[in-house]
Amino acid sequence: GSIYRIDPSNAVVTLIGATGLGTSFVNLGYHPPSDTLYATYSGTDSLYTINRLTGQATLVGPLNGPTNPQGLTWNRDN
Repeated sequence: GSIYRIDPSNAVVTLIGATGLGTSFVNLGYHPPSDTLYATYSGTDSLYTINRLTGQATLVGPLNGPTNPQGLTWNRDN
């Protein structure tokens, strides 16, 4: 239920903060142009944004599943 930063140069792990999404979420996806981190959470079958400074999750909306997607990606074309 928390977000951590891993420094790729030395593998040091730093806690950013709790997401508020319970014990775990399913997927993370990053949108570089808007510097937005997204997560899906199967507990609510919903999409969230994750604040990269605090770790706090904000609901974007339901996925109207059960979908439980196994990956998120960013498509620069659309």
